[in-house]
Amino acid sequence: MAYATRAELRALDGLGDVTVHSDALLDEAILMASNTVDRATGTSFGDVTTPAYKAFSVTLSGTGSRKIRLIDEEGYPILYPRTISSVTIDGVADAGITYVLGSTGYVVRSSGAWDSSADGGYNIVVVGTAGLSSDASTDALADLRWAARSIARNWVLNQESRLSDRALNLTTSEGSFEVRAQAGAPGRPTNLPDVNVVLNRHNHRWSI
Repeated sequence: MAYATRAELRALDGLGDVTVHSDALLDEAILMASNTVDRATGTSFGDVTTPAYKAFSVTLSGTGSRKIRLIDEEGYPILYPRTISSVTIDGVADAGITYVLGSTGYVVRSSGAWDSSADGGYNIVVVGTAGLSSDASTDALADLRWAARSIARNWVLNQESRLSDRALNLTTSEGSFEVRAQAGAPGRPTNLPDVNVVLNRHNHRWSI
């Protein structure tokens, strides 16, 4: 979900001129920042303007038991599932079944098993919503909203700059050198250290 608004980005230094940075560019930056926050923390925290859980649709292989874990296409568990709107097994609606949802992404059937297909895989489609909180108006998420704005602003400004924000210039008697500061590693989902601290604080994959 979006953790920032276009108006909030316009209020930031360097982003106020619509002739320089279009609304479309800012909207793209907000989407990119929101996806970065969700991927780095392992869950969604609700929309800043219209609190809501994040929709998902996953295709899974049957387990032969009553329990199955929701895994996205990148191999990550879908944490804090909230609702299941539809389930199909081998293309047939899973009617008359209720589900118990676990915070780590497990779904337990009220009866029967998550049967596997004859050829052994990817025969189950689960559609629903997930997220840790549907209330993004609380002060508890202020740091995440700040992180999203920072990510978005950094991305927008980098679209106009020829010099990488990771460039470290060094001038010695032997000449001038440019070194690229490393970005992207476990615990460093962005190239902004202060932002990484916030995202790591909210990383729920580490806590469950």
